[in-house]
Amino acid sequence: MKKNKKIWFYITGGISFIALLFGGCRMHQNSFFHSSPEEKAEKIIDYISDELDMNEAQRIVMNKIKEDIIEKHKELHADKGDMHKKAIELATKETLTKADLEAAFGDKADKMMEMKDFMMEKIVEFHTILTPEQKKTVAEKMEKFHDKCGR
Repeated sequence: MKKNKKIWFYITGGISFIALLFGGCRMHQNSFFHSSPEEKAEKIIDYISDELDMNEAQRIVMNKIKEDIIEKHKELHADKGDMHKKAIELATKETLTKADLEAAFGDKADKMMEMKDFMMEKIVEFHTILTPEQKKTVAEKMEKFHDKCGR
């Protein structure tokens, strides 16, 4: 009798886990993480603008920054399909060397550095439009985030 209860417990637990897993995935399909880059950027800009109580002139600059970032993102990710094909080709090779990987993905590091420099410029541009009070709010939010998520 005790063994029967244990089996039913595991079966019920397994079915519940699977139901929660698929239900949870379904529930979040329209969430932030399943949005396009443009939709994500718009949500982020709206959030930042609201949190910092930005005026109309600041919102215009923020939207310009957003458009620049989206454009750059598209430019740097234009070859995403080619990268996927290269990865599959390399995975099916009989032997794989570091030189093969460097030849296939070496330019990716250059693109990442280009994006880093670009984002630093945009952060500086964003910082210049903020008032001292807004800068203080940003610092406080960064502290709060670090306290909550930092390690």
